[in-house]
Amino acid sequence: MGVGSPDLKRINPKILEISLTRLPLRDLVSSERYGAPAPPELLVERDAAFPLPALRTTMTGLCRNTQFVERPIPAEYLFEVLRAARWAPSAGNFQPIRYVTLRDRAHLARLQDLAEESVRISGHWFPEYKQSRGEHPEWSGVPAAIALIADPSKGGPHIHGEATHMLAGGLAAQNMWLMAEALMQEARKIKTQDEITLTTTAVMMVDAAYEELFRALRPGMRENECVGLVSKVLYDLGSEHVGDPAYFDILHSYNGYRTCYYRTFCVGSASPAMVDAYKRCRDYLDSALSLIRPGVTTADVVRVWPKAKEFGFANEEAAFALQYGHGVGLSIWEKPIFSRLVSLDHPEVIEEGMVFALETFWPASDGWSAARIEEQLVVTKDGCEVITRFPAEQLLVAGTRYWTVDGPLPTTRETQSNLNRPSGTPKDRVAAGARHEGSGAGGRR
Repeated sequence: MGVGSPDLKRINPKILEISLTRLPLRDLVSSERYGAPAPPELLVERDAAFPLPALRTTMTGLCRNTQFVERPIPAEYLFEVLRAARWAPSAGNFQPIRYVTLRDRAHLARLQDLAEESVRISGHWFPEYKQSRGEHPEWSGVPAAIALIADPSKGGPHIHGEATHMLAGGLAAQNMWLMAEALMQEARKIKTQDEITLTTTAVMMVDAAYEELFRALRPGMRENECVGLVSKVLYDLGSEHVGDPAYFDILHSYNGYRTCYYRTFCVGSASPAMVDAYKRCRDYLDSALSLIRPGVTTADVVRVWPKAKEFGFANEEAAFALQYGHGVGLSIWEKPIFSRLVSLDHPEVIEEGMVFALETFWPASDGWSAARIEEQLVVTKDGCEVITRFPAEQLLVAGTRYWTVDGPLPTTRETQSNLNRPSGTPKDRVAAGARHEGSGAGGRR
């Protein structure tokens, strides 16, 4: 059987119309108890009260939330979740799912009792449930819940009629979950002062880790030693999770709030090509940072970054995440997104209270090394504050300093010593050295 888009011209118009017809929400949604009328705020059709994120953006930024605050969910959010559920497909378009919205604390507490009973029963078949490790949240603490009721009597005749109502329930739950995640991504764009404080604290811990790492770096040091050192510093300071530093991008969380914080070092010395790459990388980053203020869009920012072909990539998709920006909070990647791939066509307005990271990349002319820098920042009322404080305005060289008879060995030098010698042929340099010694400058008497 072939797979592809249907030819709508060959479909009976009446069948097509029926397949796209959805029951009104008033016939699907109840409040607190099945069959009880729901309030108009959850039923009346209307345009979305806020921008709804694209599904692709939502799916690539999903994360699990396990904590809830004592704050009611806006009715327009519940409405959009219910509307998404209504458009889930069902066999024969019989729409056998009904929804009960629960916001009363007493009813939510009873739901908690049912969840605990379900865990105990499941423990007879699944060992993990015997320790009461269910997959349910603490229902008595959630601000709202929506119960799905799969009614087999509304499933309609079908060769698999005994299961179509359950399949429809699963599809509806999927739509609801995706919409809820999309709404949460939108809500988390602006951080509260407490969230900003936690993120700043997490970043300060990485400042300390970079300080210790820079002191310890030396030729021959292995990557696992770097990981161990950084992990110890962060765990000693109270980190909950540490990711491996690669390219020295230190990822960790503090009270649930994340860091994404690149630094590039050279050990022993840096080649002129690497120094030039770092300067170019820093210039692009500083150009973007200078634009950040409320009212500016993500498109305005990414326009100052180079096009993919300017640094060796075929197109913007191939170079995705090299010149990049993303929100940081409970997830490593949140909204807003800064990328020439998406921001020019789908710009987002920068607002006070946003917390995000901007990162740039530039390859060195030697063909194998490159520079990458990333700063996290908080958007203020008239600009931004960079909260990643370990020095990055110039390329840092770690490791032992070497001294020659004429003074310290330059830190900007090629790794091959013969490439750092004065110009001229070896014969010319030997003759010049002999003249130097003959003049008495070499210390002979």
